[in-house]
Amino acid sequence: MRRQLAAFNAERQQAGKFTIETGIGIATGEAVLGFAGTAGRREFFLIGDVIQRAETLESLTRNGVASRVFIDQTTFGLCCNSINFVEDISCESTSYRELRNV
Repeated sequence: MRRQLAAFNAERQQAGKFTIETGIGIATGEAVLGFAGTAGRREFFLIGDVIQRAETLESLTRNGVASRVFIDQTTFGLCCNSINFVEDISCESTSYRELRNV
């Protein structure tokens, strides 16, 4: 996503348009996925603590120093040996890591 955004922004910049920035928050856990509504208008929804955790991480990416991709401690535990991360960062009660290079 970050590489595609960089390519997209390069084209926008050449065309004299504004660029777009985004952050990514990744959390691991259980969530409920579903649809609600009528046949004419259906809404997609996700519910669970993990969703709020990912949203919180995404909001913290503005402070990113490397990739602006933040993961929670659970996700880090699952992939800490295969991905490079920035040093430990803590914010209030939320522990998270930033991917070094994306």
